[in-house]
Amino acid sequence: MKILKFYTDTCMPCKAVGKILDKIEGIEVVPINAIEDTENTDKWNVCSTPTLIFLKDDKEVGRITGMTNESKIREMLEK
Repeated sequence: MKILKFYTDTCMPCKAVGKILDKIEGIEVVPINAIEDTENTDKWNVCSTPTLIFLKDDKEVGRITGMTNESKIREMLEK
């Protein structure tokens, strides 16, 4: 599974979610700066950060917006 991680450099929750993602093995995380990459931000309809978009076969199968914890991320990965 692949996760698109939309973040901004000044977002503290983004940094916390990033640390959680670093602990989870076997996933591909694609970091996307929501301010610098407006094309992808618009394409995926991201309105706030952090936003995690879970992709399977390049199709969205789930999304978490805002601060979250490791168990919720793992739950999404198991779906």
